Amino acid sequence: MSKFSTILFLIFLIFLSVHSKKLKEQQPTELVQSSATPVYVYQNLIQYVVPTTTQSCTFFQNKIAEYNIAYTEIQSLSTAACFKAIFDTSVAQINAIINGGQCTAAGPAQPSVSVPSGVSQIWGINGADYIWTINGPSGSWVNIPGGLRYLDRLPQANGGLIYGINSGGGIYRMDGTSGSWQNIPGGLSYLRISAFDKTVWGINSGQAIYWVKDGTTAWTNVPGALKYLDIAPADGAVWGANANQDVYYISGVSGSWVNIPGLKTAYLRVISNGYVFALASADGSIYYRPDQASSSTWQQLSGGQNGFTFFDINNNGRIFALKADHSVWSREYIGGSWASVSGQTLLTLRVQDDGTVWGLGVTNYGDGLNDNVYYRNAANTAWTNVPGGLVTLWGPTAIALRLGL
Repeated sequence: MSKFSTILFLIFLIFLSVHSKKLKEQQPTELVQSSATPVYVYQNLIQYVVPTTTQSCTFFQNKIAEYNIAYTEIQSLSTAACFKAIFDTSVAQINAIINGGQCTAAGPAQPSVSVPSGVSQIWGINGADYIWTINGPSGSWVNIPGGLRYLDRLPQANGGLIYGINSGGGIYRMDGTSGSWQNIPGGLSYLRISAFDKTVWGINSGQAIYWVKDGTTAWTNVPGALKYLDIAPADGAVWGANANQDVYYISGVSGSWVNIPGLKTAYLRVISNGYVFALASADGSIYYRPDQASSSTWQQLSGGQNGFTFFDINNNGRIFALKADHSVWSREYIGGSWASVSGQTLLTLRVQDDGTVWGLGVTNYGDGLNDNVYYRNAANTAWTNVPGGLVTLWGPTAIALRLGL
């Protein structure tokens, strides 16, 4: 910096000090009325450079919005550039507080839903496409005749309503563990069963979208193309992602697709209260939004964790997630905080509405004939090995998505 520039900077500091003193003597309303002055912006910024972290995360998010408004107001002033570094530093520090989990996360109350009958009945497929089910970790595996590559299930007292897809894309239905397979005409590569009205939504190998009411066999094509979809349990609305990882929403079988901007994702989940959780393609962080309304926005879960490759969430908001090194992480809904779950590395997992977690371990994985099934109780205390070998669990697991099933 030249001697002339140094002198100008010192003069500016003296000017700033004098005017800051005058403004401090003003009443709060007068200070707000002076918000177009550089001094006000400076005071507003330094006031929260090191804010108290006992405030809510929403407080800090609102503060950043205030900073943006104040900084915009002084853009026409010749001294605006002098505050740029202060502005950037303040915003960076507040973002660090939000993303570092140092503030109190604000959000809706954690949902609470009744546990459906038959939730303990677990379904999976081994390396030979054999279908297996077990009623809780202390039960015994039962082989269900037939062969599938993918299946989804709706918990019921009789063991569940099951829809599956075999290696050739053929579609099959079974109502209860004592039932028999019914072939449903058509061909799909992926499907989900609606807990709202048992409508089955599916996607074929060409990314075309279809639905059928359970108990019928005539598929209806829905214009559009998706690679993945999930169904809201409370109202049957469908959320999906296309090949470009754009998000779309449709209210049901009689609705029309609406693009939901703001996030690129290939995977999302919808829970009982209508909230949508999605895995950001950019960095593997998890975002959420309350609904499809244009007034809603995607927000990142607090805590600054990213690098996730998969997650599952139950209808009570319990989240378990996996990273590329197969480590397991968990949190309790939006207001919780991320915690590393030790004791087992997993390739995929599912979280039940009763709070239990089932996963497939990295060790012995391959042919599905070795012990690689693990269970974690609702108290979230420890992993228990359940003798048996599977290559995938029911529904949208990490393995099914990776293989394009």
